[in-house]
Amino acid sequence: MGQEGKGCSRKPRQAARRYDMVKARILVVDDEEGILKVCAGALHKLPDAEIILESQSRRAAEQLCTESFDLLITDIRMPEVDGMELLQIARQHDPNLTVLMLTGFPSVETAVRSMKLGAVDYLSKPLSPRDLLTTVRHLLEERRLREGTYSLPEIIGKVPAMQVVFETLSRQTIDQEAALCFTGLPSPPWRKEEEQP
Repeated sequence: MGQEGKGCSRKPRQAARRYDMVKARILVVDDEEGILKVCAGALHKLPDAEIILESQSRRAAEQLCTESFDLLITDIRMPEVDGMELLQIARQHDPNLTVLMLTGFPSVETAVRSMKLGAVDYLSKPLSPRDLLTTVRHLLEERRLREGTYSLPEIIGKVPAMQVVFETLSRQTIDQEAALCFTGLPSPPWRKEEEQP
């Protein structure tokens, strides 16, 4: 397939995200089924993410041109369309797409090249499920903060000062409820009038 056929014919997507964001969409591309299984096993622990696994890089390139994703995780060495080409296609379609590269042949040159093309991180094989999960959580968190995709309650709840306020209010509520259990509610005004001789 020629270089022209590997690009996206559509215009770049503008990263307009809703504040009531649905699940983050993660596209994982690797021609090794074993790696896809490792990724699926690690990433299924993300309750707020939809994981799409793809072993054919050509199909992945088509998906990147026609669908929207929050994170692309791709191997570098693959037949048909390699990871570097996928990275370029992804950035062409969505300049703000977060891309994580995987490789079984790590080198400084490859890492530098992928970063220059727009990748934000780089993991070496064999993959550690824990490292992968930690990295993906961090990348999604960064993307949400960058694009403002938290709902207002989520933003407020993550501010340390507000967490202290919530804890204080919670303790006060518990103390008040406990006091009412021991002292009882105060008598209403009409009850006091009835009690007078």
